Amino acid sequence: MFIRSITFASKVLLLHLGVVNAVLCLFYLIFYIFSLCRVLPVALDAMDVACLLFGLCFNTLHSIALWTLCALNFDRYFAIATPLHYGTFINTKKQVLITLGAGWIVSMLFSLPQAVRISAYKFDSDYELCLPNLQTTESLIYSISFVLFTILLPIILILGCNMKVSSLSSPPPKCCLLRAITSSPPPPFPCPALGEREDQ
Repeated sequence: MFIRSITFASKVLLLHLGVVNAVLCLFYLIFYIFSLCRVLPVALDAMDVACLLFGLCFNTLHSIALWTLCALNFDRYFAIATPLHYGTFINTKKQVLITLGAGWIVSMLFSLPQAVRISAYKFDSDYELCLPNLQTTESLIYSISFVLFTILLPIILILGCNMKVSSLSSPPPKCCLLRAITSSPPPPFPCPALGEREDQ
């Protein structure tokens, strides 16, 4: 059950991350190929609408990809740091799907201000690309908040998880792992590494 839980959570998160990154790269590539080939609408208003949709999709997918990567690091941390209580944090399909669903909802809500033209992407005739519009104070504040939420905060959490994992003691003896997985009777000698890990 222990190994099965780790395998399921890791597979779902990795699959989700791969799909999101593939869609993001494909969307980015197609849009900018069309832009460079001048296939996009010629009218300026139509270009602004196309850039607005591009910005919404790009920021949402970018945000959910980073938070999925963060969830993978949390999964690794809980599996290594608290093996006996791992099922409490990531135990069932429902918990993993709720985590992914919450990530999608938060990412979409955080990208919604662009729908009301706050830091919305606009077509730049000089570069012939869609770039964020940072001409207003509201747009600048939103862009800074978005960077903090989608880049700096996940990086801090990922670094924290990896630093905590690296500071853990050496792996417990095989008998302790067998005891944790199969709930077998305790061995005739103590398992100090397992006890130390539970205290952490």
